[in-house]
Amino acid sequence: MGYLPATFQQNQLLPSQKVFIYVGDITELKVDAIVNPTNPNLTNGGRGTASAAILKEAGDALEQDLLKRPTLVFGDAITTPSYLLPCNYVIHTAVPHVTQGEETLRSCYRRCLEQLEGQRKESIAFPCMGTGVQGFDQERAAHIALSTVRNYIASDANDQIKQFIFCLYSITDKEIYQKIWPFYFQGPPQNYLQL
Repeated sequence: MGYLPATFQQNQLLPSQKVFIYVGDITELKVDAIVNPTNPNLTNGGRGTASAAILKEAGDALEQDLLKRPTLVFGDAITTPSYLLPCNYVIHTAVPHVTQGEETLRSCYRRCLEQLEGQRKESIAFPCMGTGVQGFDQERAAHIALSTVRNYIASDANDQIKQFIFCLYSITDKEIYQKIWPFYFQGPPQNYLQL
């Protein structure tokens, strides 16, 4: 797909010491918040999805909690407790279909980051969002993810969030992120090491 990112000049690239990649299971991460890419009804997206894995590992209490929540608009996010997960919170975001445009997917990332503001939460893990049934091209979705986080870091005067983790599903995902990383950050991506 002939997608060209909004390229930053070399002096606009950010140091990448706060941004990590991790290939593995997002439900095992001991971070402040993990992101659940879901639909507006906050229901399980189907077998094999990150959302299904998160809901399963969190236990029935999370599903019961979500039944009481209002419907989200695409691109918005809400936070819940993590219940049985090792993270502290789960941020749920309504991920759009590719036909709804890139800006709505970008909004998912922004709104998730905004959920952390002023909450003493310093780490967040994102799965690959939009690349499943939503139909976004993997590389295009990775550009959206990295550019949105890069812009957030650049404008975050409070410097509250200390770790931004892209939790990737496969080696192919990792190769895509490594390939496009230099458009946004100085130096190679760091691997996140679970403590």
